[in-house]
Amino acid sequence: MNDILHANIFFFITSVVVVILGVLAIFAFYYILGILKNIRDITDRAQRGSEVLAGDLQDLRANIKEEGMRFRHIKKFLKGYSKWFPSDDK
Repeated sequence: MNDILHANIFFFITSVVVVILGVLAIFAFYYILGILKNIRDITDRAQRGSEVLAGDLQDLRANIKEEGMRFRHIKKFLKGYSKWFPSDDK
């Protein structure tokens, strides 16, 4: 009888621990999904910024090919740096 009581206590404690670990795992996955969403947003924003930068570099290169190297082309290129990484606050 004593062995059966010990086995029941063991299985009860094990069940409680499994439930607690399951709940903790659910909370951990919830926060991990939030972090992954933020990382996806950051990479999307960096990708949009790099596309704008590539377009600006292409325009600069075309202007230099057509008209030669002039300071105003570089000034125009550097003036538009704020649109390389557009903000989502708009």
